[in-house]
Amino acid sequence: MRKVYSQKPSVLMPPSVASQLPATIILQAGNRSVKVAVATEPGSSVEYGNQLIVLPTAARGMGIPSCPYRILKQDETSVRIGPLVGILAAGRPNETNQSEKARRLYRQLILRGWEKGIFIYCFSPQDVSWGRGLIRGYTFSPNGKWLAGTFPIPDVVYNRILYRSTENQKMVQKLLEGFDKYPGVYLFNRRFLNKWEVSRVLEQDHRTRHWVPETLPFSANNLQLLLNRHQELFLKPYHSSRGQGIIKIERTHDGRGFRYGRSEWKGKNWIYVPTYNRLNSKLRQNIGYQKRYLIQQGIELARLRGRVFDLRAQAQKDRRGEWVLTGVGVRVAAQNRFVTHVPNGGSRADFDKVIKEVFDSSKIQSSIEQELNSIGSIVPQVLEDGLKISLGILSLDIGVDTSGKLWILEINSKPARFDETEIRSKHMQLLIDFFIFAAEHNSKGR
Repeated sequence: MRKVYSQKPSVLMPPSVASQLPATIILQAGNRSVKVAVATEPGSSVEYGNQLIVLPTAARGMGIPSCPYRILKQDETSVRIGPLVGILAAGRPNETNQSEKARRLYRQLILRGWEKGIFIYCFSPQDVSWGRGLIRGYTFSPNGKWLAGTFPIPDVVYNRILYRSTENQKMVQKLLEGFDKYPGVYLFNRRFLNKWEVSRVLEQDHRTRHWVPETLPFSANNLQLLLNRHQELFLKPYHSSRGQGIIKIERTHDGRGFRYGRSEWKGKNWIYVPTYNRLNSKLRQNIGYQKRYLIQQGIELARLRGRVFDLRAQAQKDRRGEWVLTGVGVRVAAQNRFVTHVPNGGSRADFDKVIKEVFDSSKIQSSIEQELNSIGSIVPQVLEDGLKISLGILSLDIGVDTSGKLWILEINSKPARFDETEIRSKHMQLLIDFFIFAAEHNSKGR
């Protein structure tokens, strides 16, 4: 840990905390530390609560703003503040290639952090200097401005790189490996998930396999096998999101042939093929011979006024590090479309209203809610254990069949921002809570 020294009294503490410490302590923030004298100020903003104020001298030496901070840990001679949280993004907040949705998410999260005495900043892969132990980043001030600065390496890193192609770059992979090895850094949502590994892990666990449609890697034999078992199938790329590249295959009603359509096609643009061999050939032409696809059992989904819908759920870890359901929205497919994603013409709807309209039975309504809570608490933990990765947040696309049974269709480790206000607010609070938990319980230590 890098040490810098300040000769002046540099922190204001609540008397209840200061009385437990010597007159001079080591103040720690991220990978930085400074020797400071402790002062108390009766009636100050830190008279009550678990916070202290870092005054300008120490703040400049540590590379953090001068403001109130949460007391994260303390012992007889030192106090750690924060946590300091870094949001790893593909670009900087002030760049034009950053979407307004992303900037708004970062602004809201940073401001929520200030309220709790937590310092959050954004940075991109090229901003990290391992040699200096510093990161060039951006934070958002309470007076409404983006501020650039050089900050300590944080306690917690949240990977928000939203494109696989960016995350797979050699520079980014090397950076993530650096955070994996760096003492005291808790990195979560380190990578994207692929559909096959998710399906495989969930199918192997007795707690989750009943939520997973039958799924196999795409091959001529597996295609024929599943066509003999199911009326309809879906071909999905291993590495995709937002409904891209999905192909739906159906047996014709007379059982004499097949038809298929792509998620990108509008209306009733289905292609008929008379035989299995012709179908396999056409599918190979459509998806190419290099891309990896899987085949998934089609589910007879419930419909809202004749349109397919699914549930968009989000699960997060809370203050105790336990998985909870953040909230659930509904996405409704456009007319004659089989994917519900908004970029493909889908629309949003209220969960409670949709479930009550589609299912008259209060027993089914209650069962769906209970099952959603079970999915939110069990499925993410099974994935963490099975894939041996640290996760803090996931989104899940969940189908509801005509009987009210739930099916997991897709899981994403880089969830898009919810537009539902209540879910968005809970999402922010749970992230803040998890930042604290992750820093307090990081086994790598500092």
